[in-house]
Amino acid sequence: MAHPRRQGLHLNKSESVSNSYTYYNKTFDDITDLFLFACSHGDYILAYDLLQRGDVKADVSDKMGKSALHLVIENKHFEVVKVLLNTIPYEQFRDALLLAIYLGHTNIIDFILNHQTYRTFSGKFLGPTDPQAYDDSQFSSDITPIILAAQYNRLSTVHYLLNHGERIQKPHLSMCSCNECVESAASDSFRQAQVRLSAYKGLSSEVYIALAYRDPILQAFELSHELRTSAKTEHYFSEEYKKLANQLSLFVARLLDNVRGHEELEIILNKTGLPHEEKYETLARFGLAVQYREKPFVSHSNCQQKLNEIWYENISFLTNVDAFKRAMFYVGYIICFPFIALAHYILPKSKIGSL
Repeated sequence: MAHPRRQGLHLNKSESVSNSYTYYNKTFDDITDLFLFACSHGDYILAYDLLQRGDVKADVSDKMGKSALHLVIENKHFEVVKVLLNTIPYEQFRDALLLAIYLGHTNIIDFILNHQTYRTFSGKFLGPTDPQAYDDSQFSSDITPIILAAQYNRLSTVHYLLNHGERIQKPHLSMCSCNECVESAASDSFRQAQVRLSAYKGLSSEVYIALAYRDPILQAFELSHELRTSAKTEHYFSEEYKKLANQLSLFVARLLDNVRGHEELEIILNKTGLPHEEKYETLARFGLAVQYREKPFVSHSNCQQKLNEIWYENISFLTNVDAFKRAMFYVGYIICFPFIALAHYILPKSKIGSL
């Protein structure tokens, strides 16, 4: 580990006032300010020295209320992060991880997740109902690492947390009458609505749906329908719920863009039953999309191509003829329709009867 070059640290003692410190031609009257300066500028050697000498504690904050760890993560000083994580109280690991996830600093996220202290206390930090967790943290207490990672589609972080058993708990519906929901609504109904929306934002994440569910299309359909229902009852955040539902609809439609052949399209459009079941019926999934009013999915060119193929199944030659010949065929078909209907009634499996 290469040591950064720096000028010497000078301690100048005044006769009547406290010590002052000169560093990089800057003078600090308070050693805490010096420590915060070292952290924000990535000088891990000085930060380590001050901590080892006991001159300062790792959990100090600047005048704006930003902790030393916050400054380090914000400025992406990985080496200083490693120094501070060994000395801060374990309660601060949650905020450190959430901040790293929010800023998208992958190497810091990975280091915190694999740090022994975090692995020991993971799941045992201050909970969502703890007032201290809500007041002292930059992030509200309902925000868990996997919710925040999902909201920002941090692929590697969501994948890691899912592999270690983390899940986003599905919130109760707004009209739920269980004791917990009744008490929460009586205490602060607006806060309850915020917590519910935050969870739905995580559940609606494209990355989370793709990684957490065996049938992401079915999950997206059902969740989108649930969000549109919530938009009618959650008056505080109606537009946010509609936006999440529309995002899911577009996500499923984009999945169809990746279909690489007729066989894959058949599997997607015909899938039915539970996610783990290999059950297929003609256009079962397409019918579900119509039921849930998933317009982007239904109107997708791949779906329309399949519908066109089924529509012209026995008269496929019409797709390659001009409009006049097609019109003449339909006129003739209308004239012959009574006879075709009779043939279908008498001989339904015959070639004429199947028209």
